[in-house]
Amino acid sequence: ITANLEQAAPRATTEDLDAAEKELVEFAVTNPVDSVRKLSIRYRDALDVDGVEPREEVLVSRRGLKRMVLPNGMKRYVLDADPVSAAYLDTAIDGMTSAELRKPRFEAKDDPDGCGDNHEIIGDGRTMPQLNFDAFIDIVRHALSCTEGIGALDHTTIIVRMTLESLQT
Repeated sequence: ITANLEQAAPRATTEDLDAAEKELVEFAVTNPVDSVRKLSIRYRDALDVDGVEPREEVLVSRRGLKRMVLPNGMKRYVLDADPVSAAYLDTAIDGMTSAELRKPRFEAKDDPDGCGDNHEIIGDGRTMPQLNFDAFIDIVRHALSCTEGIGALDHTTIIVRMTLESLQT
């Protein structure tokens, strides 16, 4: 609450800041921290409309993607996204993971519904971070093969290293 109201202080009146603080503190008594944080940001932006754009410019300037190869061969990506860019990613990933979670699931039992059909066991055991990752990879795969926009990136090469024996088996 104080951090957000301090950002609005240079352009807001003392009365408006006091009223906002009082309302936010009252709200904080009965609501989760994340809701309080979001509401305090809204108060900050309402009290300091002229400051919204410079704050957004700072966030956009801090965006970035770092790639590191770990000793075990895994690759770590650290992504810092400004709120607008994050909204695109969140919408796509959440939509894909939600669709995956809503799929019907069946468990094979001895003729559970009396129809005599075998039922496929569905429930691959992936965690939410794994579902999110798989959704992100599906988005990237689509982008690499898409003929709209920037066009297909057919120059992409994947190198697989293995022994001749592994290849033959």
